[in-house]
Amino acid sequence: MREDVINRIIQRRELMSISKLEMSKRVGVSYFGYRRMEDGENVGIDILFKSLEVLGLEINLKAT
Repeated sequence: MREDVINRIIQRRELMSISKLEMSKRVGVSYFGYRRMEDGENVGIDILFKSLEVLGLEINLKAT
């Protein structure tokens, strides 16, 4: 699931013509911290959720 969310973030960021550097500024993290998230490395969940917010994306978490 995490990979799917990250792929959607990357697709949306590219569709909106936002560079990784600009995205890192909008999210409020270093370029390297943001790049680590896109590369699938472990980062704080706050970076993931802030990225979704910046791009106007939502994630639905459902209990099974």
